[in-house]
Amino acid sequence: MGAPELRALELYPVTDDPFKAGWILPNGQLLDLGRGLERQDQGDSHQWSSEMIFGARDGWQQAVDRGWIRVTQEAPRSLGFEACAPPTRAQMRAIRRAGACAEQVILDYAGPGGRWSSQDVSASPPTIARVLRELTTRARRGQELPASAELAGLRGR
Repeated sequence: MGAPELRALELYPVTDDPFKAGWILPNGQLLDLGRGLERQDQGDSHQWSSEMIFGARDGWQQAVDRGWIRVTQEAPRSLGFEACAPPTRAQMRAIRRAGACAEQVILDYAGPGGRWSSQDVSASPPTIARVLRELTTRARRGQELPASAELAGLRGR
């Protein structure tokens, strides 16, 4: 764990509640940006938290460059996960656990191989696992990401 991750853990508690999480660190820990309180404006909290952690205005970019995954609450029981690098195994486990608590999960990935989004796709934990595995495998191999329709087909497998 590097200095930014240690700084993040000094500033923000770890939570098991995905609806309070703002970032998933590479080791799978969920950072509670609201420090136990209900989060009001996630966009601002992601921005200022990353600036405080990295001590720079480009903290957001530094966070995603280090492989942190942004967590957003899209609706009352809906979670979004945004990654710019293939998730670690620990992050994949954290997303699967978090997804089990949500009625809807939205996965957004922009990294090696292209961009993919599962906008408005209700995903069960097994579906999340299949999609993450496929995205990660292709990204690590430098392959083009599958079309949304192809990934939607993973639901039934």
